[in-house]
Amino acid sequence: MVNANIMTENDIIKGCLKNNRESQKALYDMFYTKMLGICQRYAKDNTEAKEILQEGFYKVFGDLKNFKVTGSFEEWLRKIIVNSCIEHLRRNKQNLIVSTVYATKAPVKAEEAMSDEELVLQIGSSEIIKAVQQLTPAYRMVFNLFSIEKYSHKEIAGMLDISEDTSESNLSKAKFNLRKNLRQLIKNSDGR
Repeated sequence: MVNANIMTENDIIKGCLKNNRESQKALYDMFYTKMLGICQRYAKDNTEAKEILQEGFYKVFGDLKNFKVTGSFEEWLRKIIVNSCIEHLRRNKQNLIVSTVYATKAPVKAEEAMSDEELVLQIGSSEIIKAVQQLTPAYRMVFNLFSIEKYSHKEIAGMLDISEDTSESNLSKAKFNLRKNLRQLIKNSDGR
């Protein structure tokens, strides 16, 4: 029996390479929470996030032989999970609406003038994930790839088969809508 508490990450990976089910479960359990968090940022809800996570881990176990021990396993795993998110949304392309219209700035009300930092301080991480999940698939995808994964607009354009201008526009709209979603969550939680 594999005891994940006393085994190292490398021991677990070696067990996974031998198709040891207990090692696979240990690896899955070890990274479940972090990788689910990534999937939640790309998915429309928790059900879709868990579906993407399952697809991603299926790929991880299939591609594990390609992992180079010299690199960070978590970074390698993260790239596979992010690519699984992108592939999942591409397969469901009817839901991926990419906007090419540039965002216009709406007038800002006094209560909406708080900074992004002030917004984040007023709510928890689960509310932030909910606000991100409320974005359209295109905005959510570009926001995550640019703001979280640190891809350039040029790289995002290549990944999503869109123009750089569209990537920039979608990021701008994503940020605008995310702020609006966060403010609404705060307003609802305050009972206003």
